[in-house]
Amino acid sequence: MATLGHVQERTVRHWWSTGQPPDDVWHAVCAIDQTFARMVADAVQKHAGSTGTVTLLACRDERTWWRAQPMFEGLPIQAHSALLQRMRDALTHAGHQVAITYGGDEQ
Repeated sequence: MATLGHVQERTVRHWWSTGQPPDDVWHAVCAIDQTFARMVADAVQKHAGSTGTVTLLACRDERTWWRAQPMFEGLPIQAHSALLQRMRDALTHAGHQVAITYGGDEQ
């Protein structure tokens, strides 16, 4: 959230202690959440009825993630980790075996 708001983390902690971040930051967070939810739903749908292990590719650093998913440029790699966790949980819940492999610049 600090990245989205272009502020320090202590400012984010202040926002949450007083209620909610500014509207523009809150809307950006909600938009990312909706994008992640859509991507997870798409992954579950894509693999519906399939058997075998679903392999998710994790990027090792932000630069690699941003190159693979330009819409997320500027977000920290922790956001990528959160997306992978959501996908893994949803696919596992749908009955799939899930593996996460890590790559480098060659992705």
